[in-house]
Amino acid sequence: MSEGMDYREWQKEHPNFITPELLKYKTIGNYVVELSRGTGIKNEPIYGVTLLEREDTGFSTSIGTDISKPFFNSREAENYFANLVEAVEICQPFEGDTFRNCVKRELEGD
Repeated sequence: MSEGMDYREWQKEHPNFITPELLKYKTIGNYVVELSRGTGIKNEPIYGVTLLEREDTGFSTSIGTDISKPFFNSREAENYFANLVEAVEICQPFEGDTFRNCVKRELEGD
C-alpha cells in the first residue's frame, strides 16, 4: 500500500504534461499503470495510459514509451488500462527488454 501512496505523492509533483488529471492507477511490484485525462487543443478530452517503473529518484516512463498510449475515447482508455494491468501482472517477474517484450506479447494476444 505504501508503494501506491509513494506514487501518488510523486505524481502530484510530476503530472503528465498532456493528461495531468490522475483518474486511477495500479501499482504492481516496481511498475505503475496510470490512467489520466487532459484537454486537447480543440478542448476535446484526451486520455493517457502510461506505464512507469520505480527508480531511486521516483518513477520513469522510459520502460513503456512504446507501450503507453493516448486515447480520445474513455472506454477504449479504460479497456487498455485493464489489459495493460493484466499484462504487467503476468510479466512483472522479468526485467528490462524481457519485461517489455513480454508485455507487448500479452497485449497483442487481446
